[in-house]
Amino acid sequence: KNMMKAGKIARMLARQRLMLGHRGVFGSAVARQEEVMMTGPDFSHDVDVGSLFCIQANKCFLMEGKICSNFQHNSRFRSITHDLSRAFGDSGTFFTVRNSPVDKDSDKTHLNVLAHTVALHALPDAAKVDLTPFPPANKVGNYQPGYLPAGKGVSHAEGKTSHAQTFDVMYESDKNVWPKEGVPQSFKADVENVHQKMEIVAQGMLRALAKMLDLREESFESVRGANPTSRLRLQKVLPEEALEGGAASHGIGEHTDCGLLTIICQAGDAGLQVEDASGVWHQVTCGPERLIVLPGNLLETITNGAVKAARHRIVPQKGEGVVSMELSVTMPLDAKMEPHTDLEDGSGVYGETTQKAQMELHYKDA
Repeated sequence: KNMMKAGKIARMLARQRLMLGHRGVFGSAVARQEEVMMTGPDFSHDVDVGSLFCIQANKCFLMEGKICSNFQHNSRFRSITHDLSRAFGDSGTFFTVRNSPVDKDSDKTHLNVLAHTVALHALPDAAKVDLTPFPPANKVGNYQPGYLPAGKGVSHAEGKTSHAQTFDVMYESDKNVWPKEGVPQSFKADVENVHQKMEIVAQGMLRALAKMLDLREESFESVRGANPTSRLRLQKVLPEEALEGGAASHGIGEHTDCGLLTIICQAGDAGLQVEDASGVWHQVTCGPERLIVLPGNLLETITNGAVKAARHRIVPQKGEGVVSMELSVTMPLDAKMEPHTDLEDGSGVYGETTQKAQMELHYKDA
């Protein structure tokens, strides 16, 4: 019965997306509106995830928190999965979350990291030479730690130059590079701390999304293996007046991401725009008190299209630019991925793929 119910949910959500003309990974000829709606803290798809992350669980004396966790387990998920179902059943392709381990951190380390991001990108180019990776031998090589100046990254807009300055850190990797001067002494520790907290959020959201589809809660999280991989990007998209070229320069063009999820914390309240299933673009105006969660191509594949990858872009702003940190939640490069057996409907739209294959598609002509 559970298999039949899950399949029914998946097909229902997929039909809703088709009716609404959302393109997902494979695209559609449906024309999109260029309307941009303002999406603020009162956004109807803003999910309170506080109950999902019990900050006392690791301190509880009752069997190291296990009794607390087991007792509250179902109730923790119930309201969150209801909110997620509402978000994705109402032309939604993304949602924001509050009361996560990131914004509830009493030390507000994520605010420190956003400030560190500004300090890092303000350093003179000469100070960042040692942080710049060698040119990648292939497209997948774009997923490597280090710094890239504006104009060197991908723009996702043919013939245009990217405004984005990026500094990438891989999760628990000994290949990460760190600035030696010009940034606060706590830079490395703060970045690693936030990276870990955002990983915890990612794991919780993958479990909640699985429960939303009536699957075992570890269904999506388990595909990442025993050693999860992710990339934390400290990014500044320069203001529109910063680069020469006018129409030849761009922030970051329309695209979907190649992993399972992208989780974003932005310093300001402008720049990021996300397209919903009806083709309307939303200006996501929440600041660092919220995280923005965007499903990626791999999640679309494993859910057989029940959850679509969120198409998004970053539009350059006047003045200070757009500062953010972004967690890309990925899988081992060669691990094979296909639709979950309980969500497969026999259509064959989504076939077997790998993280490496999705990365190559992501960077093709980008």
